[in-house]
Amino acid sequence: MSTSAERPSAPGTGLLLRTLLAEYEPYRRQWRRHVLRGGNEAVHRGAVAMVIAEYLWDNGEADEADERLPRRLKDPVGRALTGRVISRRTLEWFIQAFGFTESHQTQLWEQMRADREEPSPLHTKAYRPLPASHYITRALNEHHVIGRDGLPLRHTTIQVIEAIESISYYTYQFDTSAASIEVARGGRAGRVHPLGDGLFAVDIHFARELTPGESTTLEYHTVFRYDEPPPTVFRRGVSRRVGSVALEVQFHPDRPPAEVGYARWEGLEDDPVSVEPVVLRPDHSVHKALTDVEATVVGFTWHW
Repeated sequence: MSTSAERPSAPGTGLLLRTLLAEYEPYRRQWRRHVLRGGNEAVHRGAVAMVIAEYLWDNGEADEADERLPRRLKDPVGRALTGRVISRRTLEWFIQAFGFTESHQTQLWEQMRADREEPSPLHTKAYRPLPASHYITRALNEHHVIGRDGLPLRHTTIQVIEAIESISYYTYQFDTSAASIEVARGGRAGRVHPLGDGLFAVDIHFARELTPGESTTLEYHTVFRYDEPPPTVFRRGVSRRVGSVALEVQFHPDRPPAEVGYARWEGLEDDPVSVEPVVLRPDHSVHKALTDVEATVVGFTWHW
């Protein structure tokens, strides 16, 4: 199988592929069934090669009698997962073999285009989110909407930012690959950057640079496309002091929760350190207003 059409290109695409295959359960389940021995690889390239080989056999792109196909695929699969070498054809194999969602397909193709528009990675710096020390969030309003099926539907953030140093963008970080970001006010969204450990980032670019002391209001929407239910929780991490924080979760009238609690966490990987019961309002929402929030994670957790 020739790989002569492939060319060095896509470190970001490789990282996004590894993240999706390691952390998104519908994809992870497919390659994990081909891991015959123990092994603790985040993504097993031989098992991934077997999934792609099965797709090529079933789709008629490879002879079913070609039993050595999975072994030959291991090298191109390994190069793709590291982002060293990947072609559009190879990426299409991943997408079709694992049945990537439309949202994930869009992220991958956009990331490949972005990778190939940039100079060689030997001459570029790794992506870094905007440091939190460059700005202050004066006010934060979070509105989380749960659909009739009990899955997160969308999330709206209204955020007032004041520059400490001159800044031209704000970095929004989120913890799911099943999301897309739309900016309604205050700027435009850049491409998605996988950060590892299940985190992703989008830079929201302002219309003009903010100088120290200047402020702007951002309104952006996170649109979710979950195939499987995520944990029944909404939370927001705050590092530097925020003067005003408003949190709201809106449940569909046909799917009210059995109980809801306002919770605090010490970190994203921890269990809540405190949970206090909250009563649903008549419109099937819960709300919490906070002042002077700093160095904590706050939000709601619920049970059906």
